[in-house]
Amino acid sequence: SMTAQGYEVIEAGTGREGLDALATRGADLVILDLGLPDMDGQQVLTQLADAVEESTRAIDEFRLDEGSGALYHFVWDELCDWFLEMSKPIFAEGSDPQKAETRATLAHAIETTLRALHPYIPFITEELWHKFPHRGEFLATAAWPRAREDRLDARVERDMELLQELV
Repeated sequence: SMTAQGYEVIEAGTGREGLDALATRGADLVILDLGLPDMDGQQVLTQLADAVEESTRAIDEFRLDEGSGALYHFVWDELCDWFLEMSKPIFAEGSDPQKAETRATLAHAIETTLRALHPYIPFITEELWHKFPHRGEFLATAAWPRAREDRLDARVERDMELLQELV
């Protein structure tokens, strides 16, 4: 056993309680049940809202480098690195409602990202947009994405940042 070898082992629990326990206690090894199949997509939607808000601000200030950078980092650092990876166990072992919710969240994130990226790379986003279910004839005439205030959750962001630091 790890304890017998002089290591401190903490069984931190599950979900929110486990993250709180981990944040307040140090150990050499932590056993933490993250409950990833219960992931609801809130984190990626919060990050998406932040990226769209930053991109909108940057466009208004003619800082296209900052706006495109915010969306670039969302796509690679949040959507691809985290949400897609955390979705794999759900698609492999989750219930049908979990799979449907995750699939809908992913489709929404991609569609919204394409709308937000359109001012930067219009020909590419227009072509990709037509490969997904969408409303309207052209992406160029689609509404600009807006963050809904009820989707912004600071607790979810903090929990995800803690998880990312652990990994």
